Amino acid sequence: MMRPNTKQLLDYLMAKYGNDIRLTSGYRDPARNARVGGAKNSQHMFGRAFDLNANQRWRTKDLTSFIADARAKAAALGVPLSGGYYGLTPGQGHSLHLDTRPGGGVTWGADRRGASTPEWFRAAFNAPLGPGGEVGAAGPASTQTPMVATGPEVFRESGSVPPQQMAAALQGSQPQPRDPVIAQLLQDWQYGRP
Repeated sequence: MMRPNTKQLLDYLMAKYGNDIRLTSGYRDPARNARVGGAKNSQHMFGRAFDLNANQRWRTKDLTSFIADARAKAAALGVPLSGGYYGLTPGQGHSLHLDTRPGGGVTWGADRRGASTPEWFRAAFNAPLGPGGEVGAAGPASTQTPMVATGPEVFRESGSVPPQQMAAALQGSQPQPRDPVIAQLLQDWQYGRP
């Protein structure tokens, strides 16, 4: 089952872009995720992800605009946004993944690694958000919202932990946090709780 805010984001994009986008994947149970070759901790299994094919006639500016719109809507819904761009498949379109994982701001490319992320895609996810969540209209620097917050004080204030720190903590490559708020967020993330 898809999480409510993720479903609202998907519904908004489907209503706005209509025939220019096609849903190719949403929630996956662990067995289906394994059959399709999904990541071990795929956000699809937590109801936080969906894949789309976007119109093959879209150019970079169209895709950038789509991502800006998705980020603004996600911000309005109070969820972060991450995404992957797998490239253009003739006859099918541009293959995109969007998810609302805790922390957000994670991007990757065709080989599912950050280093392969196209620069335009990374830039679309890193453009400042304005005070109302709109992209590219941030106003004074003090109102800009970074996509990935850092520092323990930010974790306590925002209630989010960057995915890299969560993954590292869960894999045991760093000590578990002493802060009980961060420890609970890590545990919730590991078990897919809202």
